[in-house]
Amino acid sequence: MGSTYLFRCTKCDYKVESSGELDWGMLAVVRPFICKDCTEVVDVTIGECGQVFEKNTKEKLRVDGMYKCPICKGENITVWHPRYRKCPKCGGWMKRDKGGPIMLWD
Repeated sequence: MGSTYLFRCTKCDYKVESSGELDWGMLAVVRPFICKDCTEVVDVTIGECGQVFEKNTKEKLRVDGMYKCPICKGENITVWHPRYRKCPKCGGWMKRDKGGPIMLWD
């Protein structure tokens, strides 16, 4: 079952709800990316049923919106690295709030 956590920037007031790393449930596989068009951290669908699809494969056509920002539908995305977690707004560091997940999905 996938989990969502709250992350806060240590430098500005930006906060986001995200899996924080590669995560999957019974149906969807997601990974956090920074959308360079809307400057948001977003969990992007990159696979289904536990299988990750490469960005340029025919399988990705089975899921609408795969490798696209769920907000603006753009493809100008870059992986939000789970070790560094830079803020897309100011470049500061994002830290996960203490405690458990705020939402379980799938």
